[in-house]
Amino acid sequence: MSTSRGSRLFVPLVTAGALVAAGAGAYLRAAQSIEHESTERDPLEGGLEQIERASDLATDESSPTAEALPLPARVDAIVVGGGPSPDANQLSLEEDVRLAVETFGEGSVALFAGGPGTRSVQVADLEPRGDALVSEIGELLAPRSGRDAHYRETTLALHGAGTLPQLESLLEHALAQPGPPLTVYVAGHGDGGESPVDTRVLFWGGDALDAITLAEWLDARTPTRPVRFVVTSCFSGGLGEMVFAGADRTRGVTTQDRCGLFATTWDEEASGCDPDPERAHHDGFGVHFLMALRGLDRDGADHRDEIDLDHDGTLGLYEALTHARIASRSIDIPITTSEIYLRAVTPPPPERASEGVASAPALPEQTAVIEALLPAMGLSGRAELERRLDETRARKAEHDAAMEEASAAADERYFALSAELLSRWPVLDDPFHPDFQATLERERPALERYFEASPTVRRYLEADDELSAMGSVDLAMRLELSLLRRLEMAYETVELAGRLASVGGPAWERYQALRACEQGAP
Repeated sequence: MSTSRGSRLFVPLVTAGALVAAGAGAYLRAAQSIEHESTERDPLEGGLEQIERASDLATDESSPTAEALPLPARVDAIVVGGGPSPDANQLSLEEDVRLAVETFGEGSVALFAGGPGTRSVQVADLEPRGDALVSEIGELLAPRSGRDAHYRETTLALHGAGTLPQLESLLEHALAQPGPPLTVYVAGHGDGGESPVDTRVLFWGGDALDAITLAEWLDARTPTRPVRFVVTSCFSGGLGEMVFAGADRTRGVTTQDRCGLFATTWDEEASGCDPDPERAHHDGFGVHFLMALRGLDRDGADHRDEIDLDHDGTLGLYEALTHARIASRSIDIPITTSEIYLRAVTPPPPERASEGVASAPALPEQTAVIEALLPAMGLSGRAELERRLDETRARKAEHDAAMEEASAAADERYFALSAELLSRWPVLDDPFHPDFQATLERERPALERYFEASPTVRRYLEADDELSAMGSVDLAMRLELSLLRRLEMAYETVELAGRLASVGGPAWERYQALRACEQGAP
């Protein structure tokens, strides 16, 4: 990946035509293989001009009267949500954007998906719809997410579309305004890679943002106020590298007052993208985090006393993240810039235990995680945690190998099925072929008999069912590992902070400054 991106915040990945032509899965796979510099665009014509054009960018022919809201006099929070295409705009993301705007209150600006009036919210169907035979053919020959869902207009009151140029314009505008710290909340999808700086957050229209681009963009400016990012996407912890100048650890920590809180680490997926129409079923980082800022648990019960760890009567971002660490039962492994920084700069332990000993600093967030999750996981202490982690990781590795074998077997049976089916009905894998509909109408009885009686179909479905069952076991292991890793990180953070406190100096002061940035209330 090139690290020279100039002053542009967004990184074009695919053309608009490619986005329209491809499904979400194919789009994301194609995006991974395209060089960042493969598509060039003209520079933005100016931040405020871009914002003023938000209404034009956010409307479509289906909703000609939809209008973007005017900006507040001062922007104190930017909330942007959604993915690159409608099937990546699950209902839970819309609800998280709504909850974030309500939580951050006056001075909030909301960007989502295609903008006001666009049919870009994916909602799961409660009952099957459509032609059952067509659904079966599609599931076998051209599987794609979203077929068991419908799409509706967003009900959010929005200031624009959830594009990266819009976010850039708003950042430019808001960071030039004096005031309290600016909060930027991003609820969407992410793409990982071989290292933290390969993480990319995906935005409507095909643009992506990584840590190097974000850090260099911020480095080139002189913000008049601090900025805190909260990002809930998969692999989002990779953006935490923005704590270093140019997101390059060899260049040292940035002198700017910026920090971030993330749903998970750079090498893990996140939960929270759920089209389920029942809000109570959503269990991602975002809903726990945002409800905690209100002093509530996910279900609306008052937990202010537990969430307010320093008992100062104010609920901060770090306290809300801590509550999410404790309360959520998801695959998320939340992390912050201070924790990333700590792991990068803390020196190795002294050769003799008596050297450089200092009293452990007060870290109420880590203490709360340890005190809550140890009994929840049936553990007595760190030594038992480490044994449990080793055992669970070993079981997970064995299961991964078994799943890989099962997947290969399912693939082999799928190719046999595909060859047999298409040798009789060659156009069934292309619903846009001019002969598809006629073939379906003419051959429906024969197709129904084939799917009911074919041994090849039965063998494939058996392999697919086995793989699905193994996937459920895999998810259970991932959930267990996420809780164990949260505990592991809490112990590790306490240990590293104590070691860095023993050294003191600028590195320790910077760690404390990052914690202060993360602890602030929105």
